[in-house]
Amino acid sequence: MFSFDYEQSTLLPHGANDAARTGRSHFTYAIASVLLPFVWPTVQAKPEGVLTELKAAFGMRDLQLGNPAFDQRFHLSAPEPHAAYGLFSPAMQQWMLTEPRFAQYPFRISGNEILTWWPGHLQAEMIFPMLDFCLDVVAQLPANARQSPAPNPLVQWRIAEGAGNDAS
Repeated sequence: MFSFDYEQSTLLPHGANDAARTGRSHFTYAIASVLLPFVWPTVQAKPEGVLTELKAAFGMRDLQLGNPAFDQRFHLSAPEPHAAYGLFSPAMQQWMLTEPRFAQYPFRISGNEILTWWPGHLQAEMIFPMLDFCLDVVAQLPANARQSPAPNPLVQWRIAEGAGNDAS
């Protein structure tokens, strides 16, 4: 498990928002990450927002799973779309629609890691709720996605704890 601040500065063309004075846009995110007991292609889920709607107006759409309530609330992206279809079973979609933390935290699974982020600097009191969110997401994933030859004991324990909610 890891938690850290991630900072990014981007050069912007002159005249873009307040960054016109500096020519840079600066972002800081608190990141929490957990190693997974399996490997999966990159998949990201985050709440739909204004920028998502703007991108859609220019033809840049996210993945749609055929569940109107889910598709309207979440922006899914994956370089390999089949990876998203394999993770977001109907049970996983229903859990995400009813889990209030999804209004606050996005998540990304990539390789053998899941991470979530929050805008701003990492505060000590944020670490455990963010890590707990990651573990809960993993526990809700379909069982066929959670198979691994080298299990991570902490994640395996959390998966077993959530086994009653298995989303296979």
